[in-house]
Amino acid sequence: MKGKKIVSVLLAMLLVLTLLPAVALADDLSDAKAAKNTAIDEMLVGYVEADYVAGGWTTLQTAITTARQAIDAASDVNGVNAVDLTPITSALGALTAGEGVIDGLKADAKSRVTAYLAEQGVTAQGNYTSTSWALLSATVTAMEGTIDGLTTAAALRLHGSGANDYDSLDAAIATLETAAALDAAKTTMKATVNALDDELVAGDYTSVTWSAMTGAISSAVSAIDALDVIASVTGYDYSAVTAAITSLVIDSTALGAAVTTAKTAVDTYVTGKSLTQSEYTVYSWTAFQNVITAEKVKIDTAAAVSGALPSVITAYDDHEAAIDTAVGNLETTVDFSAAVTAAETAIDSYVTGLALVETDYESGAWSTFQTAIGTEKTTVATKDTIAAVTAYDFQAGINSAKTTLESGISSSALATAKSDKATAIDGYVTSKALTEGDWTAASWTDLQTVITAQKTTALESFTLASQVVAYTGYEAAINAAIEALDTAAELTAAIAAKKEAIDQYVTAKGLTAADYTNWDATVATAVTNAKAAVDALTTTAAVEAYDAYETTIDTAIGQLTVDATVLGTLKTAAKARIDAYLTEEGVAAETVYTVTSWGLLNTAVTTVENAIDALTDPNAVRAHGTGANDYATIDAAILTLETKADLLAAQTTQKEAVNALIDGLVQGDYTTASWTAVTDAIDAAESAINALDVIASVTGYDYSAVTTAITDLAVDPTALANAQTTKKAAIAAMADTLTESEYTTASWAALQDAISNAKDAVDLLATPAAVRAYVADGVTTAINNLVALELGELVNSDADVTVTEDATLGELITNIDAAPSNGSAAMTAADLIGQFDSSAITAAGCTIAVLDKDGDTAADSMPVGTGTVIQLLNSDGEVISSITVVIMGDIQGNGKADVGDYVLLAQAASQVEPLTGVYLKAADINGNDRADVGDYVRLAQMATPAE
Repeated sequence: MKGKKIVSVLLAMLLVLTLLPAVALADDLSDAKAAKNTAIDEMLVGYVEADYVAGGWTTLQTAITTARQAIDAASDVNGVNAVDLTPITSALGALTAGEGVIDGLKADAKSRVTAYLAEQGVTAQGNYTSTSWALLSATVTAMEGTIDGLTTAAALRLHGSGANDYDSLDAAIATLETAAALDAAKTTMKATVNALDDELVAGDYTSVTWSAMTGAISSAVSAIDALDVIASVTGYDYSAVTAAITSLVIDSTALGAAVTTAKTAVDTYVTGKSLTQSEYTVYSWTAFQNVITAEKVKIDTAAAVSGALPSVITAYDDHEAAIDTAVGNLETTVDFSAAVTAAETAIDSYVTGLALVETDYESGAWSTFQTAIGTEKTTVATKDTIAAVTAYDFQAGINSAKTTLESGISSSALATAKSDKATAIDGYVTSKALTEGDWTAASWTDLQTVITAQKTTALESFTLASQVVAYTGYEAAINAAIEALDTAAELTAAIAAKKEAIDQYVTAKGLTAADYTNWDATVATAVTNAKAAVDALTTTAAVEAYDAYETTIDTAIGQLTVDATVLGTLKTAAKARIDAYLTEEGVAAETVYTVTSWGLLNTAVTTVENAIDALTDPNAVRAHGTGANDYATIDAAILTLETKADLLAAQTTQKEAVNALIDGLVQGDYTTASWTAVTDAIDAAESAINALDVIASVTGYDYSAVTTAITDLAVDPTALANAQTTKKAAIAAMADTLTESEYTTASWAALQDAISNAKDAVDLLATPAAVRAYVADGVTTAINNLVALELGELVNSDADVTVTEDATLGELITNIDAAPSNGSAAMTAADLIGQFDSSAITAAGCTIAVLDKDGDTAADSMPVGTGTVIQLLNSDGEVISSITVVIMGDIQGNGKADVGDYVLLAQAASQVEPLTGVYLKAADINGNDRADVGDYVRLAQMATPAE
C-alpha cells in the first residue's frame, strides 16, 4: 500500500513538470502578439485618412488587416516574429497626400509655433530688447524652415508633439529680455557709477584731475545707455571711473586756506565767550590758553596727514567741545579767595575743637603751636586751584604741632591747681557739718577713705591744670559715702531684714521637711550658718549686699535625701489621679471601644505611669497631673478612641459603597464568568472590611480589585445584539406616525439619514447599558425640522402663475389678469392644474384638486376667478396645502372685470357692502389697502375691451 502512494506522488509531480513549460509558452506568445501589434500602432502614429487619396489608404488598411490576422493566427512566438510588416511600410511609403494637404499642414505646424510662443507668455516685439527679439525671430525662422523641409503629412502632424521639437524655441525664450528690465538695469548701473563721487568735494582737488574724473563718469553713463543686453549692463566695467578717482590730486592751496579758516574759527569761538583774563586765576587762565593752542596744533597735525582734504579741515569743529570744557574749568579770583577763606575758617574751627588752654603750657611751646597754625593757612593760600585748596589736609600739620605742644606742659601751674582743689574738697566736707559720734565706726572710716582718695588718687589722674580746675566729680563720690553712713539702729534693722530674706528664700523652694531624712543636717544647718554670717557684718551696705547664703542653701538642698516611703505614697496617689482624669474626659468602659483603640489608650496610660515612676522629687510627684502636658499622651490616645458602634457604622457604609459600584449594571449584560468575578471580588472586599478594627482603615479601604473586576466585565454578545435590535426598533418607531407624502423630499430624506445614522451609532456602542442610554437626538431634530409639502413649491419652472405669501390670507396666486367684459377668462381649472408638477405630486402619493369660490369641486373647463382654490391632498384625501387665486378687478370671481364687479366695488367704496379677504384684495386695484373711487376708475379701464 505504501509503495502505491509513492508512485501516485511521482506521477503527480511529473504531470506538473510537463504542464509548466506549456503555461510559460502561452504567456510568451501573448506578450509577443501584443508587442507586434504595438509595433504596428507605433508605425501608424501621425497618419490620418483625410490626408491621403482613397486608393493608397485602402491599400494601407489591407496591409494592416493582413498583418494583424497573421499575428492572431500565429501559434508560437517564432510565428509571431515571422509576421512581415514590410507591406505596411511599403503602403505607408506609397501614400499620396491629397491636394493642398501638405501646404495646409505646414501652415498648421507654423501656427502651432506661434501658439506655443503665446502659451509661454511671449508678447509683442515692442516689449523686448532688439537683440533678444532678433535671436528669437531667427530661431522661429529656422524652425519654420525645418517645417518647410518636411514632406510627409504624418511628419507635419507630429511636429511640435515631440519632447524636443521646441527646444530651440525654449532656449530663445529663456534669453528674452524686456525693454523695461533693460531700462531698470541701466538706471541701477548709472546710479552706481554716479554714486562713486558722492562723498567727494570738487574744491578738494585740482581742476584738471576733477575734470578727468567727471569726464570718465559721463563716458561710462553714455556707454551704459548704448548697451542692449542686461548682462552687459549689470557686468559693465567702470574701472576707468575708479581709476580717475584714484588719480585725483588734492589742491594744496585750498588745503592751506582750509587750515587758516579752521584756526580762525577757533579764535572766533573763543572771542565769542567774552572772557576777561583779569577775572580769573593765573593758573586756570594759563591752562585755558594751553587748550586753545592744542586745538590749533590738532588742525596742523590733521592737515599734515597724507590725503588730508581741505573740506574736512574746514569743517573741523571738535575745538568747540574742548574749549567749552576749558571755559568750564576757569576759576575766578573771587571764587578762589572765597575757597581760601573757607579753608582758613575750617582751620580755626578745628583748632577750637581741640579745646586747648594756653595756661596749661609753657609760653614758648604755645607760641610754636600758633606759628604752625599760621603756616597751614599760608600753605592753603598758595595752592593753584580751588580743588587743591578744598582737598588740602591741614589736620595732619596741626595734629603734629599739637603733639609737640603737649611736651611743653606747665608743671607749676598743674601743682598749684591740685593744691587749690584739695583745699576745695576739705571745704566741701566741712560744709556737710558731720559729727563722728553719730555714726558707726565702720561707716565713718569708709567716709574718710573716700575723702582721702579724692584729694590724692583722683587729682593725680589729671595732666593739665585746666583739667584739675574743671574737676567736680569729688562731690558725687563724697555724697555717696555720706549717704552710706550708718546709725546703730539702721544696722540692726538691716540685719533683721536679711535674716527674714533667708527664711523666705527657703520657703520659696516649696520643700517639705518631712519629705527628707536629713533636713536638719543640711538645710536647717545652712540657714543657721547664714544668719550667723549676717550678724558678723558691720555696715548696712554690707548686710544689704550679702547674698552668699543663696549658694550655701542651694548646696544644702542638693544634699537632701528623699524619704522612699513618702515618695512611694505620693506616686500611688498620682497614678490614682489618672483614672479620675479618664472619667472626667468621658472615657467609658473598655467594652464600648474597639480592641485596637483601647489598646492604644492602655499603652498611653502605661507611658504616663512610667513617667510618674521615674520622678524623684516629691513636689514633682505631688504636682503631676496639673501640668499642661502631663496627660498629653493620654489626651492623644483618647482622641483616637473608636467605639464599636462607629466602627460597625463605617463598615456598613463602606460595604454599601462597594456594593453600589454595580448599581448601574445589569447582570444579564455580561458573561456569567466575568459577572461572577465581580461578585466574588465584592464578597472578598466585604470580608476584608469586616476584619478591620480601625475606622480609618475601613473608610480608606482599597477596593480597586472590585473596580478592576468591573472594568474587566465582558459584554454578553447576545445581550448586546438584543439591546441594539430593541433600540434600533425604537428609533425607527419615532417616525411611525409620520407620512412621507406630507413632507418635502429633502426633509424626509434628512429624517431617513438621521434614522440610519442613529442606528449606525447604536451598532457602534459597546455595552447594552450604553445602547439603552442612547438618545437619538439627531432623529428628534430631523423630525422637528421636517418641512410640510407645500403646493407653492410644486409650481412648474415654466409656469404662467407665481405663488406669493400674504401675511393675512396665506399663499395666493395674484398674477393672473382679469379678462375684459367681452372676453374669455384667462385660465380654466384644467389650465391651473397644469401649472403644477404632476410627476412630483404623483411621486409624493398626492393628488391635486380645484374648488370654486363656493368650495365645490370645479370642472376642468371652469374659468378660474378670484376665490378659486387649488388644493394638495395626501393619499388619505386630507388637505396638505392650498392656494387661493386673486385676480385684480375680478371681485365676483368669474375671471372677468365687468358690470358685476362695478356694482360690488361701488357698494364697498360707499360702505354699503364692505369687502373682506381675497375679494377686498381683488378690489384694491390701486394698492392702497381699501376699496375706493380710484379702484373704480382703474376697474373701468380694465373692463373696456382692448381695441
